[in-house]
Amino acid sequence: MPRKNNLFNMKYLVSLFIALFFGAWSSDAGAAPGRQEPAPAQSTLIFGETEWDFGTIEETDGRVSHRFTFTNGGDEAVIIERVSTSCGCTTSDYTRAPIAPGANGFITITFDPTGSPGQFEKSIHISSREGLNRNVLIVKGEVNGRPRTIVEEYPFAMSGGVRFAELSAEMGHVPQGRPISVAIAYVNTRPESATVSFEATPADGYLYIPRSTEIYGGNDGTIDVTVIVPSGKHYGKFSYRLRPIINGQPEAMAFTLSGTVVDDFTGMDASSAPRADLSPVFHDFKEVKRGAVLTKEITLKNNGRESLCVRHVAAQHGLSADLAPGIVILPGEQTRFNVILDTSHAEDHDDLYIRSLTLTLNDPNRPVKELRLAAKLL
Repeated sequence: MPRKNNLFNMKYLVSLFIALFFGAWSSDAGAAPGRQEPAPAQSTLIFGETEWDFGTIEETDGRVSHRFTFTNGGDEAVIIERVSTSCGCTTSDYTRAPIAPGANGFITITFDPTGSPGQFEKSIHISSREGLNRNVLIVKGEVNGRPRTIVEEYPFAMSGGVRFAELSAEMGHVPQGRPISVAIAYVNTRPESATVSFEATPADGYLYIPRSTEIYGGNDGTIDVTVIVPSGKHYGKFSYRLRPIINGQPEAMAFTLSGTVVDDFTGMDASSAPRADLSPVFHDFKEVKRGAVLTKEITLKNNGRESLCVRHVAAQHGLSADLAPGIVILPGEQTRFNVILDTSHAEDHDDLYIRSLTLTLNDPNRPVKELRLAAKLL
């Protein structure tokens, strides 16, 4: 039994860290207005260089490495406690033994270019002295990719010899009244021509696709798909499902197109615009009984110079809020609202139940804000 509890707690802590990390990334880290976090102490590890440019490398040549050296400039021995990289394509090797004052150490960074053509820049974070020392290294360069096969370039096979490069696209922020387009890349591997069209759902009139596209045998190209949302018609997230129809026959696989509709901030002076501060952006209810209904008060403040308007409120299943779209907050003022987490909607296998609330606002600096509530279910 103790072993099971330890595994349960470990899963909880890992999941909680992920929620905190992504909540902070998407929501200004949740710092309270006027509060300043203390600056980290200057590291006692002194690097001769903190950035290395590999230049142009060939993907076919495989991994490349660079050794960074440093000196312990402090008055006590230091142990490198943790080296974390920004992706699995970057690995590290470093001095494991304690580094005495005045002694030197190394950190070797290896980058694997496999499957990563184009420019790259990777950051490496080093922690020592129980987190008091924090150093960041950067490696960058450009990869000349190896020639790709048709199957690699266009992995999604349809009928009629037609293949697509992707089956999804994220359009990001889509300003009202402005056309935003994405290109669906295709190739026809057969000598015969093929006719391609799409069946789109929902059919809300905001999506524009060519009625039909003829793809000549052996040719590749793109089909442009455009979203135009008229001013005042819609805010918040959207998702379209585009089912390809090849030579009159619907395909089983479909293309997904998603994004978030926001105001058109073209020409707006961000310094004199509304500025939203949401607090907190993450709250952990800790251990609760499964099925509990939990409430947290949230503050939304306008620290800008113009009125802040809540355009859209979207909550995941199991979460609700008494904040309605259309609420206006004057400069310097704030509103409080309750967010309710109903854990009875959790699946039986959910140890950590996390749900999010997304607000779309007329804040040009950050038009989409997200907060998350979490609970460890017993």
